[in-house]
Order: sequence, then structure tokens, then C-alpha cells
Amino acid sequence: MSPPRYDEGADARRVRRLQRVQVGILVGAVVLVVALVGLFARQILQAEDRADSARVSQVQLVELRELLRHEYQLFWEHRALGGSGLQPGTRQAFQVGRARLGQLAAGPVDDPAEARARAASIAAGDRLGAVLARDYSHVRPGSLEDRRLIAQAVPVINALDGDLSSWIDRKRAQTESANATVTRLTRRLVGILVGFGAAILVVGVLLWLLVERARDRVARALGSEHRARGAIIAAVQDGLLVTDTGGAIVEVNDRLCEMTGRSRDALVGREPPYPFEAPYAPVSIAEVEDGERDVVIRGADGGELAVILAASPLVDDAGRPRGHVRTIKDITRRRRAEAELRGLAAEQAALSRVATAVAEGAEPDEVFRLVALEVAGLLGVEAGVVNRFDRQLGRAERVGVWVAHGGEPPPERLPLDGGAATARVFRTGAPARVDHYRRVDSRSGQQMLERGYVSGVAAPVRVGDKVWGAVAAVTTREGGLSAGAALRLARFAELVGLTVANTDARARLAAQAATDPLTGLANHRTFHERLDTEVTSALERDAPLSLVLLDLDHFKDVNDAFGHQVGDTVLAEAARRIAREARFGELVARIGGEEFAWILPGSDGLNAWTAAERVRRAMAARPFEGVGELSVSAGVCDLAQADGSADTLLRLADGALYWAKANGRDQTVSYSPDVVEELSVEQRAFRLANAQAVTALRALARAVDAKDPSTARHSERVAAMAVRLAHALGWSGERMAELSEAALLHDVGKIGVPDAVLFKPGRLTPSEVDAIRVHAALSAEIVSDVLADEQVAWVRAHHERWEGDGYPDGLSGDEIPDGARILAVADAWDAMTSVRVYGEPRTASEAMEEFARSAGSQFAPEVVAVLERLWSAGEVTARR
Repeated sequence: MSPPRYDEGADARRVRRLQRVQVGILVGAVVLVVALVGLFARQILQAEDRADSARVSQVQLVELRELLRHEYQLFWEHRALGGSGLQPGTRQAFQVGRARLGQLAAGPVDDPAEARARAASIAAGDRLGAVLARDYSHVRPGSLEDRRLIAQAVPVINALDGDLSSWIDRKRAQTESANATVTRLTRRLVGILVGFGAAILVVGVLLWLLVERARDRVARALGSEHRARGAIIAAVQDGLLVTDTGGAIVEVNDRLCEMTGRSRDALVGREPPYPFEAPYAPVSIAEVEDGERDVVIRGADGGELAVILAASPLVDDAGRPRGHVRTIKDITRRRRAEAELRGLAAEQAALSRVATAVAEGAEPDEVFRLVALEVAGLLGVEAGVVNRFDRQLGRAERVGVWVAHGGEPPPERLPLDGGAATARVFRTGAPARVDHYRRVDSRSGQQMLERGYVSGVAAPVRVGDKVWGAVAAVTTREGGLSAGAALRLARFAELVGLTVANTDARARLAAQAATDPLTGLANHRTFHERLDTEVTSALERDAPLSLVLLDLDHFKDVNDAFGHQVGDTVLAEAARRIAREARFGELVARIGGEEFAWILPGSDGLNAWTAAERVRRAMAARPFEGVGELSVSAGVCDLAQADGSADTLLRLADGALYWAKANGRDQTVSYSPDVVEELSVEQRAFRLANAQAVTALRALARAVDAKDPSTARHSERVAAMAVRLAHALGWSGERMAELSEAALLHDVGKIGVPDAVLFKPGRLTPSEVDAIRVHAALSAEIVSDVLADEQVAWVRAHHERWEGDGYPDGLSGDEIPDGARILAVADAWDAMTSVRVYGEPRTASEAMEEFARSAGSQFAPEVVAVLERLWSAGEVTARR
């Protein structure tokens, strides 16, 4: 039996059949894998799109919420500085935010929670818009309407903030869900590919064993093809190109053609015609041999596209290189969102640094320089500058600047009549942007060009309701200004305005805290601080020190006879005369109504007495305008008499002053225990308590008058008129002073009358009339503890009528105290000739006609007769 003959043709046919089976299995697997990859790739891309969309919406919502919180903070800062109503930029910011909210809310939504959050945000925005739409310019801080505004606005703002936060949370959840979906699908796709790869490998091994050497050649060819196709399959969702060892393109996909804007024929067979650029320098495609790099490619239209370039080498079975498979993934949207987030974070960080400097009370120059630096860095320009407007000279003066290394700073002084951005802000009060100074025919634009700056943007700095200056950013590059630069500058300008306002407020407060506003002299607190310092210094240096206290004689009569306005003028002139006698290093202060203190370092008691005598002679040297001659009393004490104590020095000088006034006035007395008798503690306490009580009631009376502008200083005018009438009736000076004191307090009881009744126009109801009539008796009760009984009777009866139908006691004729009769005429004269809510003022002639008709019925005839005589002589005129 012969051995079986080897059938080479059968083996060949078997090999061919096995090869066909192998190819069929491979093709089927590839088709199936491609289909699965396409399906999963589509789902992954959709999930990535959802994640990108949710992330962008989240960023925009966060920015919108931060804008709401920023404006809310400005609203409270504005109120803390004493402002009322709304700032000018609040409604504009709300309109911008409302428009952006509407854009975000457009389009369908599948998430019910997001739909609810979005609807709630829109509703809250509408409610806030209704609140902001009203005019609050007339609303005073602390008023009922002001509190109503707060009560309406705060819940709506909080609700809008919460709804936006809910919306942001839903967007964040959507982003996380989409990212999780991408991860899950990617893992599933990898698992499927691994499984199919393993199956194909098993089949290949079996076929390999069957076809032996013949299959080996086929298997190597198929293996090489399989690796190439596997690389292509792995990157089909992105741009793909295959290059040979020389760098020429041998294959591309449609996505790459779409991304670069070039056809397949224009790419295959050539080296890539578009440049690759890394973040800082160009890079050739040959340099990316393995791994990934973030680069920028330029398309046929010149546009830039941010991508990730990845490369995988291709080798044959012998390990020889055959080229590279390169994938290009478009990450433009991701980069844009990341850039927006970085920009927002950078802006918030810059604003935070400036706000911290402002809050810590940094010097204005330091804040201005910091703002210029932060603005330039944030906007990526070559120079930032803070300018202050000088309206008198018509120019902007540079107060803070930052310039890039090697650059030339903007002009130190810039004309305000030109076309530069800063000059436009001055004229319009609104942000301005100039993209080409070459197109601006003006001095300011030319000055900017001479410094190398081709464009600029500026925002106004407001202090109160005035434009104080501008914050500007300028660049030497065409197109160097980013979109939204003006809005970013406006936020920094607000901080500059706050710095200027804080500086001005601190300066005013410091001056007010140390200075008497009427005379310009040092005030009571400053005097005591300086006295303590000088006493300590004198004791340490064993040097002399003296104190002089001065008091204008009979100054109360000046106020009573001529009114407090004339009295204030007299005090200011007296302060000037005292200050002219003081030497450098000495301190003159106003420490009471008409009392002044003079600290004389280096002067003993004799020299201080001589200086006080100079002041006394200066007071008497010439009369005070409108008043006549006045004298001054002075008390002097040397530190040597005070046992080294500032309190004792002040007490002994005050005792000397009191001694001078009690013994004839118009003299200077130096303290000596043999001459001056100090007041006892009880005497000083009584004197101080009574003065404080009268002062407190005077303040209360002025508060009553100030409730209505037409009654401001009403009591003071009544007191002045009453003194004139009493003087014409022959009253003594002491009684006139008592009448003036009563007149100043005659209406203090109106504090108990409701404003709605007190200032009601038109006719009053009987109950309202009764409420008004209560004030006379209430005034008398309030002043009963500080005024004499006769003065209290005058206050109580100043609304009694000569016929007996007045109130509160129905007195008539001579039953009415003489002071009350005068007060009734003086009070009626001021009421008739002043603007009131219930009527127009009368002329002097009309008022005198009314008094003539009412003499003997409402008013005492002898008082009306004196008023007519004074009016005829021109000594009484109507209020203007």
C-alpha cells in the first residue's frame, strides 16, 4: 500500500478557502467594530456636547449671580455712605443681567428641576425689575418709603440669588452626568474592542495552524493591515491623517478636511500645508513623533483652531518604520470656556486685591497705582492709568500709572477737549473706547500716538453725583483691546471712586473732629488733648506754661436782641481777634458757647496776663458790626499754681474767669489763692446742671421747628421780636433776657402733636384742633423745672386771647401775664409773614392790617400799638 500523495492543489485551495474565511471573519469583525465604534462615538460626542453646553451655561449663570451680588453689595455700600435711592448704574446693570438671563432661558429644557429653577429665576427677575423701575430719587434714607423699598427688594434679591444657585446646581449636575456618560461609554467601547480583538486573535491562531507556512505570509500581511486599520479606527471621531516616513500625507478622513478647510486631493501626497503652532513657538509636524501636544493650527481662511495633536508610529513585521498615524482633536470650545473661567477668576482676584487695599485704608496713591497695575494685567495692555479731572484747567492729571517694562507712560496731563477715551469720558460721563487714535483728529489723540499708543478704553470714576476722573487702559497694538474691556474697567472705577470718597470723608471727619465749625478754632476735644500734652511736656522740660480762659460779656443779650445768626457772626469775629494775638505754637480753642481757651507754652503767669490784656483791648478797640461794643473777661493761671495737673490748671483758670465776671466783667484776673475764691462742687454742679437742662430744651425746641422748613428757627425769630417789643415797652434788661429765654422754649410742647395734624393743610377737624391746643400747657409743663414761675406762666398763656376765648385757661384782659401778651404778638407776626403749609405769607402791610383789626379782641392793644410804632419807624420788616 502506497502512502497518500500530497495534493498541493488541494492545500492551495484549502489555504485559499481558509484565507477567504479569515478575510471574511476579519471583514465582518471590522464592519461590526466600525459600526459599534460609530454608534458609541456618536453617543460620546452627544454626551460631550451636552457637557460642554451645560458647562458654558453654568459659567454664564455664575457670572450673572456674581453680578447680582456685586450690585447688591454696592447698594448697601451706597446706603452706608448716606446715599439714598439707587445708584445710576444699578438699573443699567440690571437691564444687562435681565437680557442675559432671558438669553439663557431661551430654548427647550428636558430637566423638570431645571425648568422650575429657570421659571423661578425669570419670575424673580421680573419682580426685581418691577421694584427697580420706580423712581427713588425723592426717597430719604430711613423714611417709610425707604424701608418699604428694602422690605420689597431684599427678599426678591435673595430669592433671585437662590433661584440662580438652584439653576447652577442643575447645570453642574447635568455636566457631571454627561461626563459620567462619556466615561461609561468609553469604557464599554474599550471592553468591546478588547473582546473582539481576543476573538479575532483566537480565530487567527487556529487558521494560522491550519495553513502553516502559506498562512504565515498572509497572516503577516493581514496583521500589518490590521494594525494600520486599527489605528485609523481608533481615531475616526477626530481629524486623522497618515503620513509616510518622509512626512507626506497618504490618508486623511473627512473630519480633518472639515477642520482645515481643504479637500482630500489638496492634502494627500503632500506635507501638511498648514502650520502647527505651540503656545509660544511654531512646531513642525515631524517634531511630534509620539504622545500628545496642545497646538494651534491655521486653516485655509486664516482662522485659528485649538487642537490636541497625537501621533502613533507605524512599523512593519520586521520592526521597520513605515510612517505615523496622527489624530487631531478640536478643543476650541473647551479652551474658550476655560479661558472665560480663567478671565473671570483673574478679574475677581484683581478686584479683591484692590478692594482689600481700599478696605484697609491704603493711601490713595497706593490704591491708584494698584488699580493701574491690575487693569493693565487683566486686559493684557501695555499701560494702565488713573486720571483726575481738573475742570478749571480743562485737563486730566495722572495720579496713578503702570507701564510695561521699556514702555513710555501715557501723558501726565491730557487735554479734556480731544478725542482720547479719557476726554470722552469727561464730556459724556459714560465709558468710552477708541480703537484707532490715528482716526481721531485732536490734541489728546495726537499725544497718545506720540507715546506709541494706538487705542484705549476708559471708564468714569464717580464720587457722589460727580465724575471725579477716569480709569483707562491703553495699548500699542492694533486690536489689543479685548471685548468687554469697558465693563471690566467700570468695576475698578467704582473702587477708585470709593477710595476718593473714603479719603475725603476721613479728611472731613478729621477736620470736623478737631475744629469748631463756626470759628475755625480748635474744638473742646482738641483743646483737652493739647492741654494734657503741653502740661506733660512742660513738666518734663521744667518749662513754664499758662492757660487763659476768655468769655464774652453779656453775649446772651446779643442773641436775644439780634438773633443767633448775628450772634454767630460776633463769635466768629471774636475768634479772629483772639487768634491774631496768639503766637506760633500756642493754641486757641472754642470750648463753650462764648467761651475760649488759650494755651501758652513757655509763658509764665505774668506774660499770659499781658497777652490776655492785649486780647481784651483788641475786643474793645472797635465795635462789632451790627452790634456795637463788646467786652471780654479773662481768667489766667500758671502751671506753677496748679501742682502740675492739667485738670487743676483748667479749674483754677475757670475760677479766675468766674471771679472776673462776678466782679464787674471787662477785666483780666490771674489766679491767686489770696484773690480768687473757687466755686464749691455743689455750686459748679448746680450751674452746670441748669445750663445743660436749658441747652437740652433749646435743642428740643429747634428739633420741633426743623420738622418743617418753613418753621426753621421760628422760636429764635419770635424771641428776637419779643425782645424788641419788650424793649419798646420799657422792660429792664434782666426781664428781657428772661422773656427771650421763655420765647425760645414757647413751642417745645409741639413735640407731642402728631406731624399729620401739625402740618395739615386746610381746615382742621375739632379733634385735631384739640390736639393742637394741648401744646401750650405741655410746653409749660416741660419747662417748669428749668424756668422761673413767671416764665412758665408766659409760656402757658401765649395763646390766650384778649377777649377771653383763647387756650388753655380762657384768660382775658389783664389776667393774661404781660410776657404772654408780647409772645402772642411776636408769634403771630412770624406766622403771618412766613411760608406755611396752610397758606401763603402776608406782606408786612397786610399783617399790620390784621393786627389793627384784632387789637382788643385777640391781641393786647398796647402791644399792637408798639408793633405799629416799630413798623412805621422801619425797625420791623416781614421775613424774606
